[in-house]
Amino acid sequence: SVALVLCRNGLIAPASRVVWPASEDDATLFEVLVDGLLIADVDTVGLYCPSLRDACTPLDVDCAVRVLQEVEPETLGVLAEDLLDWLNRNLTATVDRPTKEQVAALPIFPTATGFEALTRLSLPNDFRDPIAVASLVADNIVRDYHKLLTDLGARPLDIVEYFRLHAVPAAHSGRLSGTQARELLRLMAVHQEALSPLRDMLATTELVPCTDGVLHPAPDVHLPSPEI
Repeated sequence: SVALVLCRNGLIAPASRVVWPASEDDATLFEVLVDGLLIADVDTVGLYCPSLRDACTPLDVDCAVRVLQEVEPETLGVLAEDLLDWLNRNLTATVDRPTKEQVAALPIFPTATGFEALTRLSLPNDFRDPIAVASLVADNIVRDYHKLLTDLGARPLDIVEYFRLHAVPAAHSGRLSGTQARELLRLMAVHQEALSPLRDMLATTELVPCTDGVLHPAPDVHLPSPEI
């Protein structure tokens, strides 16, 4: 037989398709975020058939990240801080690394210009971006959710993180000017030892301004020669 569960939207659905919220606030948040999500009518089901709870899917972080992947970024942005607050309370040590990586990939993390996935952001630090290509988590979010952010893999902006996550992708996407590339080359010269783990990555990145007005990877260019 199929266990049927009354949902908050008035529908009756198989328990395997229904999520069970931990609280009224959780139910309301995800009801707004995820259109058509089948959320159990906890009061009614608990009163008449409480054993059905075990047949439903708990509305935990693993469940949340799966349903949130189907939500439009604009909708996520509207309730991003509410969602961060929910994650801050529910992301426990038992949540596995793949699930954390999926959470970090959601575009719910505020920056100075909007919302981004945490996988594309760094935490503010003493290092200063000289060419304004780094995307940072907003200061107030770092202050309020620092442990959550670090648990999800966010790292402070340092010279290695700067090149790996920000400068190199900017170069690959053609967003650097010759002036910006020269500043990056200057930084590379100053921080050669720290950047040694990224040597292969930097060697294949379009960072060298040439006489044709285009940036090229270092192995593709030649130094000026009086013989030519």
